[in-house]
Amino acid sequence: MSKLILILLFSNAIIAQKKFNTLSLETALGLHAPITPNQNINQSDYVGFKRLDLGLRYMFNERLGAKINYAYNRFENRTDKSFGNTLHRIGIEGVLNLSKTLNFNPKIIDEHLILLHGGVGITFAYPDVLKKYQNTGVFSFGLMPNKNFDKMYERIGNLIFGCTYLYKLSHSFALSIDGSFIANYAHQYNYDGELLHENYKKINGGFVNFSVGIQYYLGKNRSHADWMF
Repeated sequence: MSKLILILLFSNAIIAQKKFNTLSLETALGLHAPITPNQNINQSDYVGFKRLDLGLRYMFNERLGAKINYAYNRFENRTDKSFGNTLHRIGIEGVLNLSKTLNFNPKIIDEHLILLHGGVGITFAYPDVLKKYQNTGVFSFGLMPNKNFDKMYERIGNLIFGCTYLYKLSHSFALSIDGSFIANYAHQYNYDGELLHENYKKINGGFVNFSVGIQYYLGKNRSHADWMF
């Protein structure tokens, strides 16, 4: 991951002949809503605004790019905050400028764009039940933690799919509105931070994010690849 960051940071120097900027910093806040698993919880209790996304995007040309990002999601029961799960995700995604690929009207894409993005990630989840066990000795279903229990977190694989709307504010800034789906591969703990099954069975799940943010374009050129046509 560190090598990829260095490649992205110095890529402008490598392709200095290009007449547009290629890098952008992304930040967004928003809400999330769990979809699955939904056993033993009321999903609406875990819909919340404790979400943050930070990213660095590099465009190879006006249509294709890639980005790395960090995402924070804190799922928490709105009426009993002792139940929850905190997720920290690192991901890498491909980016497609759909507006240019479909040759939208230049008058429209001068200020409005749609980007598609998708990729993979890894999440480190910190279920609240592990904190409770550490403090009280009480665990889900009255069990003891797994005999291999030696961490205070769970590692989960992810697939990420999303769509971003950009509104150009200036040559340096754009407003972003994003909707994304995150598929979780093989986790043992639910959004309430409790163990899903007494036998430690792992299952797949997923949730959606809705975010509003700002994109800041880096570089000395007047325009970014997003807005070149």
